[in-house]
Order: sequence, then structure tokens, then C-alpha cells
Amino acid sequence: MINFTNITQAIQDILKAANTSSRSYTITRNQVLNTDESVAVQGWIGIYRDNVSYDPLTVGNTPYLTEVVSKIEIQSASYSSPEDCEKRLEEIVEFVLDALKANPTLNGYVHMLKGITVDYDDNYAKTTDIFFQTATVELTSETRS
Repeated sequence: MINFTNITQAIQDILKAANTSSRSYTITRNQVLNTDESVAVQGWIGIYRDNVSYDPLTVGNTPYLTEVVSKIEIQSASYSSPEDCEKRLEEIVEFVLDALKANPTLNGYVHMLKGITVDYDDNYAKTTDIFFQTATVELTSETRS
């Protein structure tokens, strides 16, 4: 069976390794969603478990085909404009996708990435002088257990 902690830890390790000095994204795992826009200005990434499904196989010595779905919440904020906030959000989404596609076995904890979906929150926020936007990356991977 799957230990989801290994998978979320692998995602965090992959993203932290790619988070070079030119970036200063905050990368967390299983934390309460960020509500501080000043943290989101630098870029905030939260990694979470979503679900695991075990489908029985009838052939072979591995009894289950396991699909694991992880969620990655991404937040961005800007003091200048909603367009700048959108640009920053897309840069972080691209960073996450590039890092994960470069390591499709998630450090060997899954056999392959099966799919990636990006959902954008259309409930944009503006508090005082800051614009705030979010996206959710749904990462579907597959392994046999």
C-alpha cells in the first residue's frame, strides 16, 4: 500500500531543490493555507494529499494499480496590478510544472506521472493595495502495489 507522506515529501524535496537563489518561493507541506498576502508576494506553494484509489489487477504478481492524486496550492500577490499578479502566478505555475515533469517518478515513489491539471481560482482578491491570485495544480500519478 502507499505511504502518502513519502509522496508529498518527494514533491516538496523536488520543488525545494529547484528553488534556486533567484527565486524565494515559500514551499510548505500540509500547512494551513496561507492568508498573508505579503508572503504571497514572493510566491507561496503548499503541497497536500488529495486521494488514493486502489484498483485490483487480475494479471501479474502486483495486485493493485494505484492512482495517487496530490494537490499543490500556488499563491501570488502584487502591489502594482492584477496583470502583474497574474504574470507572477504563471511564473510559479511554470516553475512547479517544469520541476515535476523533470522528475516524473517523484524520486522513485511512483512509476509515472499520469496527468497534471491546473485550476485557477476566479475569486481574485484585492485588499488595500495588494492583488492576490491562486491556482491549484492537481498531480495524478500511478504506481503498482
